[in-house]
Amino acid sequence: MTEVEVARPVVAHFAALGEVFPEVVVSAYGSRADLVCRRGDGTLDVVEVKRAPNRMLLRQVETWSHMANRVWAAYQAPRRGASGAGWLNQFRTRGVGVLEVAS
Repeated sequence: MTEVEVARPVVAHFAALGEVFPEVVVSAYGSRADLVCRRGDGTLDVVEVKRAPNRMLLRQVETWSHMANRVWAAYQAPRRGASGAGWLNQFRTRGVGVLEVAS
């Protein structure tokens, strides 16, 4: 599953809640968010998308935690029998939501 395939249902979900903007650059920080979602109530969600959880994804979501109302890590759900509990715990303890996308 590619990042685009992982992002597709995430975009659909957030589009139902408001507007979705892909690849948003924040020049003051030199960073680019995969998705920024402005909900109907004006609150902001930032979603970073990867094929699998990793340290880069963890660093990216931490970058946005002080700039958005909610921050999410989206990635392909672990295959049956594989454990993603360690990553899930790391995201949750940092206050980051997790969207595991089924293939």
